[in-house]
Amino acid sequence: MSKISEIWYTRCPLPSASGIAQRQRWLHDSFAAAGVVAATIRTSTDRDVRDSHFTHLQPALFREGGPVPPIWSRALGRDTALVGVTRTDESQAVLVRAELRAKTTADLKGLCFGVPRHDTRHVDHARAHTLFGLFAVLRRAGLNASHVRLTDVDEGEYEIREPPVAVGQTDFPILNALLEGKVDAIYVTGARIGKFIAEHGLVALPEPDGSDISLRPGTPRPVTVNRTLAVEHPEIVARYLAVMLQAARWAEANPAGAAEVLGLELGLTEAELLSGFGPDLHRQLAVSLEPGLLAALAEQKDFLLKEGFLAGDFDFQSWIVSTPLALAESLIQQGDLPIAV
Repeated sequence: MSKISEIWYTRCPLPSASGIAQRQRWLHDSFAAAGVVAATIRTSTDRDVRDSHFTHLQPALFREGGPVPPIWSRALGRDTALVGVTRTDESQAVLVRAELRAKTTADLKGLCFGVPRHDTRHVDHARAHTLFGLFAVLRRAGLNASHVRLTDVDEGEYEIREPPVAVGQTDFPILNALLEGKVDAIYVTGARIGKFIAEHGLVALPEPDGSDISLRPGTPRPVTVNRTLAVEHPEIVARYLAVMLQAARWAEANPAGAAEVLGLELGLTEAELLSGFGPDLHRQLAVSLEPGLLAALAEQKDFLLKEGFLAGDFDFQSWIVSTPLALAESLIQQGDLPIAV
């Protein structure tokens, strides 16, 4: 069994324990204490290394983020392991122009929805994310996809870089399509909702009850690693998960500090952050293998398969490796992490 001297990590441009841990350097310090270098794939000059955010091909890679790429890569046969799940209740809304006078989701019938399409070698995760959320909105209104028109909006190519989000981004093709009258409505999540409303006078249809996480496309968020790492080096995976748990507990105890760090991580003001992800964000960053979250994630897998995003099906339960998360709690109790919480 080879010794691990370096691990790689990646996270989505969303609030996360991983994002806090890397920005505070807790992740790097914890692994340095164990003689292991922690590096982000986003700074690599090798496109294939950066694209591991989608493909999961980089050895000793940890990923926390949206569910579509890890499910897609597992369906392709990538030998990954699901070692944890996180949850963040990202806001969601259907935005329309004011002149349409839509008041409720029932008014969506007959409208033309813009759906993003990307030029990508991998899975079009934003398209899958939008369709999952939109179809859930339609179901709650007693409608389905046949009751609306879907129009593709070209959004170019994905690129993985550091920082993980373009701070101050102003070019949103899907928004432009709405403003120019090419489509009637768009499905939007997170901090973009308030930004689009404030800057363009758009109308957000009432957001549905957020208690059912199976209706939200961006959550649960899987934490995945290469299976070989999880099975042969569970202590390495446990260390990563322990840092995540400690970062989440720090955030819960320090909501103002968490908002500041996540704002810097995502290029958002505190008001934008809380508008997009709710006032309880600092309590929602912990990693677990809670059965309800796993069931919701399995539903996302089934949706992606049904809608043609996956090359094939796979056994969801066999994807889960639970040993490292149990070991993570032991590491924390031993005080073997250089994190002050």
